[in-house]
Amino acid sequence: MDWRMSPAGIVVDSSRALSLTASIRERVKRVASHRDGRAGAQVLAARLAGAALAYAAQVLAARYLGQEGFGIYALALVWLTLLGHLSVGGTNQALCRYVAEALATRDHAAVRGFVRFGILFALGAGTCIGLAAIGVVTLVPGLLDGIYVLPLAIAFLAVPLLAIQDNLEAIARAIGRPLLGIGPAYVVRQGAAVLIFGALALSPVLPSPGGALVGAVAALLAGIAVQALLLRAALRQAVPTGDRRYDIRLWLRTALPIALVDTTEMLLLNADVLVVGLFLPPEAVAVYFAATRIAQILEYVRYSASAATAQRFAALRATGRRAELHRLIAFVTLGTSAVALVGAICLSAAAPLLLALFGPGFGPAAWLVPILVSGMVVACLCGPGEDVLTMLGQERVCALSFARALVLNLVLLVLLVPAFGLAGAAAASAATMAGRSLLLAGYAYARLGIALPLGLSFRQAHD
Repeated sequence: MDWRMSPAGIVVDSSRALSLTASIRERVKRVASHRDGRAGAQVLAARLAGAALAYAAQVLAARYLGQEGFGIYALALVWLTLLGHLSVGGTNQALCRYVAEALATRDHAAVRGFVRFGILFALGAGTCIGLAAIGVVTLVPGLLDGIYVLPLAIAFLAVPLLAIQDNLEAIARAIGRPLLGIGPAYVVRQGAAVLIFGALALSPVLPSPGGALVGAVAALLAGIAVQALLLRAALRQAVPTGDRRYDIRLWLRTALPIALVDTTEMLLLNADVLVVGLFLPPEAVAVYFAATRIAQILEYVRYSASAATAQRFAALRATGRRAELHRLIAFVTLGTSAVALVGAICLSAAAPLLLALFGPGFGPAAWLVPILVSGMVVACLCGPGEDVLTMLGQERVCALSFARALVLNLVLLVLLVPAFGLAGAAAASAATMAGRSLLLAGYAYARLGIALPLGLSFRQAHD
């Protein structure tokens, strides 16, 4: 909220008026910072709860399937995650940006139009990509070992569902309800997965990766159903009924570079598992996947901060409040860095126990976790580069940064995995994440004059 004192409303001398105005503004800034911190803490709590439930679901799945079956299931799940998130075509970030800007300027017709367009785009693109992927794995002979075909086909059928959930989450973030986006997508979905896998483990049904994928898709449907009902009520409160206005050319022109960023980011997050699956047996995929699931708990720190603040970057810029923008960036960098450092230490110490719960043969991979989390700590220290570039109109530069990082990642993986196995995969991933974050921070300073890394961001915010 921007408090302004009307000269006609205060009968005091000019110096006292300026002092009173400054005092009110300072109080509002403290309230805004408190609101951002509270929202980020709530989102982080929801993501951590979801992570705990997801971990429990993965442990139950590993115990149910065994090491080889879990490796097959994990590879199919990675493909679902990859194609589902890619199917939104950048419209999730564009939704977050343009809906937040439209709400700030009270352009409700544009909000209504983009919400409708975003859901239909996710459904259509996800369906096309999922069906095309099913055609590839079922019609191309000899492409895959037969044990992978059915689990992958089930996963590909669920691609449009994951794409829709992505855009529902983006809408919730854009209207200032990040917890509504996170809660159903992670807590409800993963809670349902725990119940389903627990039931499978106790049932007389023979373990199979395909059956486990069906359970995962059912949990996804449960999360979408809850999220759609809650979000519909929230939209009715935030946006009055009326006509819709569509600016599809502008939205797609913005979304396509973001789609490239999302594509490269998803590949960066999952390419290591895919390359391990290419060179190593399912048992190795299972062990490495389990280690990455533990390490990626740390990703929730950055993600939670992004869910709570990314839309505010766009809104602050749209209303010309640059000083507040610098303070918010410094706040995000400090908060994520502190939590990430503590989290990395805790996860590294707990990794042997956490991996042992997956079953025999998983515990010895605990040494992978410190390597994986080191790249995430560096990423937090470098600041919210992706959000700043994307929300402030530099999505093309962001896309270029991610493309360069992806090339580096693939080269390192292909060179290191055959030579060093799982250690090579972990080292390649950590080095790429650190390099990408430094590149994003450099572009943010060169193009926008915004310092992102810890220390530099605080100096700029207080200049």
